[in-house]
Amino acid sequence: MVERDVFLKRVLERVPSLFPFLHQCYARPSNLFFGTIPVESQVGAQQGDPLGPLIFSLAIHDVVSSLRSPLNLWYLDDGTVGGDADEVLSDIESLVQGLAALGLRINPRKSEVFACAGQLSPATQERLDVLVPGAKLLDRTTFMLLGAPIFPEGVPALVLSKMRTLAETKSHLCQLSAHVALSILRGCLSIPRLTYSLRTAPVWLHREESKQYDEVLKDLLEAIVNISMSNEQWSQAALPVRYGGLGLRRLEDTQLPAFLASSCGVLRLVTRILHVNGDEFSIPHAAEALELWQSVCPESAVPVQPERQRAWDEEQCRLQLNMLMLRNAGAELARLRAVSQPESGLWLHALPSPQLGTLLDNDSLRVAVALRLGCTVVEPHVCVCGARVDQSGRHGLHCVRSAGQVLTAPCYQ
Repeated sequence: MVERDVFLKRVLERVPSLFPFLHQCYARPSNLFFGTIPVESQVGAQQGDPLGPLIFSLAIHDVVSSLRSPLNLWYLDDGTVGGDADEVLSDIESLVQGLAALGLRINPRKSEVFACAGQLSPATQERLDVLVPGAKLLDRTTFMLLGAPIFPEGVPALVLSKMRTLAETKSHLCQLSAHVALSILRGCLSIPRLTYSLRTAPVWLHREESKQYDEVLKDLLEAIVNISMSNEQWSQAALPVRYGGLGLRRLEDTQLPAFLASSCGVLRLVTRILHVNGDEFSIPHAAEALELWQSVCPESAVPVQPERQRAWDEEQCRLQLNMLMLRNAGAELARLRAVSQPESGLWLHALPSPQLGTLLDNDSLRVAVALRLGCTVVEPHVCVCGARVDQSGRHGLHCVRSAGQVLTAPCYQ
């Protein structure tokens, strides 16, 4: 809602080369339409304008720069101010007045206050209520910045919230084709929705909540593909496709690599921002995470490129697959060796499209996943060829009545 004459003036002062173009775009109101009804757009940057963040930041820059609190961090319209109570309250007062001149105001419903000492004094609370009435008071379990918990105490609530959201998708996913549902779960709804949290918070400190999340994820997978998995089969399913899994990663397996990669990747930038010696500074909990990773991978060295999450994850996956192979023999060992070959999992990367002919029906997907993981496929029965079919259903791969690579239905009913 920033006034357009304000940000046009700032553009002229700071980036004059952009002024002619932006003046043409914003000097006069433009028409928006609600159905057939025209609505004049007179304030603020247009939604979707690539220059919108720049011109908004230029508009509020002078007001933000005038604040005196030692902690003064902004990401567009999200500001974080910290310091002595009197300093912060004075800055809030300056913000209220300065932003009002630009056509902006502080939104009390989205404003949050955290008292480092534990609680606010009555005088501070009274003054705050006048400046930002209705601001939410936070504690260590609810204090978050840009969606990331500041303290470890806030991690359990975050993970459980994500878990409940994931569980709510079950009824919707089960209405889709199993192949489509599996692709959405793997690529969108599971760990991808947690990646930011895993890279910004020590989620690995809270194993019980991580275990609960993984149990919900396992239940979703079993419901989608209509098979039951043992703990060992679930461990394999949670491996990347290149290691013989389904690529549906567990929180338990990804939380350490994500945090370590993020910690190493941002260390240099953080030391520059804080103006501290990088040799004497470490990201909080990073040393503890490294020690835990080394206990999981005792014979592995720190990756050459520690800022890459895959570099940390690769060692864990390799050890996990080796452990699965050591616990199996015969046909099961052969299966693990076969599914960990590069070509064996390419079908899992294919777009499930009926138009392209790459969409597996529910029964075919169930059989393919069960054969890959060694799960029960069928009830033991006698095939039409006269051979006895056990619950693994592998007889169909070499049945004399099978039409080449096409699996006969009687072996999988």
